[in-house]
Amino acid sequence: MSAAAERTDPAGYFHNDDNHEDVKLCSIEAKAAIAEVGFGVKEICLASSSLPFTDTLAYLNLTTLEGESMCVEISVKGFCPVGSSYDEVSEQSIENSSSDGQLVDCRDYYETIYALLSERSQLFRECFSQRLSDRLEELRKRQSKTTTDENCS
Repeated sequence: MSAAAERTDPAGYFHNDDNHEDVKLCSIEAKAAIAEVGFGVKEICLASSSLPFTDTLAYLNLTTLEGESMCVEISVKGFCPVGSSYDEVSEQSIENSSSDGQLVDCRDYYETIYALLSERSQLFRECFSQRLSDRLEELRKRQSKTTTDENCS
């Protein structure tokens, strides 16, 4: 593939013009995850510089509201808990039963950080639900006020 056939748009999506694949850059996805879910975890941050932080692979450290710490890999496969402490990446592969003997990744990948946290943290689900409810109530009040203002005009 030629370098000219690859580009990144302002939203951080990688475009491969040869086969039209769009891949969200992992480094941007990691920073977005920190900004988006900080309300529902005790702590979330980029992993230390000892772990990769590139467009194709990045790591986050987080602690759930229940106190579970984990290191999370972000790749084109999704979000995957890879260690039970910060900056820890444990090998969790199994050997394929086929004759080629290749290793197969048996870890659980999640499409979004929300899906991962919803699966791993009851308190995150509760915070997320409450936040969504609060925002919907705020929207309802704004719409009600707008309707009232229009009726008075």
